[in-house]
Amino acid sequence: MAGLLWIGLLALFPVLAAAATPEQAYLASRDAHIRKLAAVEKSAGLESERLRKAHEQAVADLQKQVARIVGPSAPALPGLPAAGTLNNDTLTKGDMGFGLLDGLRFATEDHSTMVVVTTEGLFRTWLREHRKWWNDNNVPQDPAQALRHTSFYTQALNTDAAVFKFAELPVKKPAAASLVFAMVGTRAQDVGSREANEVTLALLQGGKLYVVRVKAGTKLGPFPPCDEIWDKAPQNSPEGLDRADRAFRRCFAERAPRDKGFSELVRQAQDIIDKLPAK
Repeated sequence: MAGLLWIGLLALFPVLAAAATPEQAYLASRDAHIRKLAAVEKSAGLESERLRKAHEQAVADLQKQVARIVGPSAPALPGLPAAGTLNNDTLTKGDMGFGLLDGLRFATEDHSTMVVVTTEGLFRTWLREHRKWWNDNNVPQDPAQALRHTSFYTQALNTDAAVFKFAELPVKKPAAASLVFAMVGTRAQDVGSREANEVTLALLQGGKLYVVRVKAGTKLGPFPPCDEIWDKAPQNSPEGLDRADRAFRRCFAERAPRDKGFSELVRQAQDIIDKLPAK
């Protein structure tokens, strides 16, 4: 009797394996590639041709899987290529860029516009994996809070700098969307940037997450009271500079909505949101 039970369970294994969703299959493949590349690096070395070729093959495989999951076509924004590339295309632990958001990345040639498309399921899995990615300032686990947090954009997008928010843009949520967020800010290696030169937005709609970064269509400021904060900041104190940076951006966020260019940036973000696919 027991033997018949085991035979029945074994017969079910192929069915259970086949029941894995495309997202689950992709994540299993991704983790298997990461483990394989770690083994190749250990045996052949970080700069080896063997590792380079293995990495290229892994990225190509995962890119095909993600394209099947999210759809290969680019959102209808000017200048984007027809086909995307794997966003998390660094699969060697310890390399800069490891752990980016799983999805397809579409970018213009000058990289002034970039869109990353993923599914809600992959997004939520990524959040869980990044719960303690850093020692501090980690991405919140609630999706709505995560999309409002700059650490999400720093960790999720292809960037060699931290993302700083200068002001939130009050965009309208489309009827088909569950979450939307937009901001004007910048990327920088360190605190102290005074120019809000990028619009970044996120839209969760139709089971997909769209994260968009574009060049700001107009300039905000300057705001002399905010600049004065920096003029008085202690240049030889990292803690003092960090406090000044936060105070400067609070000051900027308070004054930005009254600037003549603010409504233009809201329109820029809303226009992009309204062009993103509903399904």
